[in-house]
Amino acid sequence: MDSSDSFRRIFNPRAVAIVGASEDTRKMGGWCMSSFIHGSYPGKVFPINPKSREIRGIKSYASLSEVPERIDLAIVVVPSSAVASVLVECADRGAKGAVIISAGFREMDDPNGQLMQKEIASLAQDKGIRLIGPNTFGMIHTHAHLNASFSPALNLLKKGDISMIGQSGGVCHLFMYTAIHEGIGLNKVVGLGNRSDVDFSDLVEYLDQDPDTRSIALYIEGIEEPGSLLKSAKSVAQRKPIVALK
Repeated sequence: MDSSDSFRRIFNPRAVAIVGASEDTRKMGGWCMSSFIHGSYPGKVFPINPKSREIRGIKSYASLSEVPERIDLAIVVVPSSAVASVLVECADRGAKGAVIISAGFREMDDPNGQLMQKEIASLAQDKGIRLIGPNTFGMIHTHAHLNASFSPALNLLKKGDISMIGQSGGVCHLFMYTAIHEGIGLNKVVGLGNRSDVDFSDLVEYLDQDPDTRSIALYIEGIEEPGSLLKSAKSVAQRKPIVALK
């Protein structure tokens, strides 16, 4: 899988689908829509909801298969049992990445959740789609005016050259809200969630080649293969400072 090309399209998408979009601003799908409605994202947005023809003034589609053009990124906020079928449709529409906000996977004390996570990871690998999550708040790229999260307030972030990768949505939000309050500019912030596919080492290596990132912050709770991260970090830290909190 060509990760560099995939990440370029994920962080700089020309077309985004919000699968599970909602008119109801009390729902997660409504919050994700607000992140785009109240932001200045310049690309195309395709809300996906089988029960709506229009959401927040934007034409909606019953499924990804009805979207008339290629998408680069899908933001997925549907029940966990429906995520696998959504990924198949993502591949058919040419998507290179999916932000899986949906919960109900490995983080649950339920063997079925672990099995579903293995299924979507295997499916994504087979279809050539990079997954961020599941069980993530999403991700931000200020330079692309991309707020692929359920937090519309993050549109207040200033552009900068610090990028962050974190395992905790709460800590990522604290980091970003502090940056907003202090007027500190950020570049990319990614909540890894359950790390079914994209992990620390993948993004550290990508950010090494990212001209808009001058320094990298990591918030780590636990990793299964620390060797891959240490190898990447030792190499990248020769060119860009990395600050990690374990």
